[in-house]
Amino acid sequence: MSTKPAAIRLTRTGASSVAESLSTPRIRYGLPFGATVWASSYVILPAAKLYKPIWKYDTETLAKDLSGNLMYGLATATALRLLELV
Repeated sequence: MSTKPAAIRLTRTGASSVAESLSTPRIRYGLPFGATVWASSYVILPAAKLYKPIWKYDTETLAKDLSGNLMYGLATATALRLLELV
């Protein structure tokens, strides 16, 4: 079993806690939030020897990873906004 998914979940859980601390969640905050999660994963995970350094990945891989994190950020921001309306 790989340790990468667990490490990624831990990174995203910590980042979600920061997003939830905002006084007024806005959907537009999702894109910078997702980009921050993406960038931090390429700092934290290589230091933990779970990922290769960012310069060892090709641009296609990085683009797919970034787009997934941007969608994650938008989904998180949308969910937080909807929960505030309830």
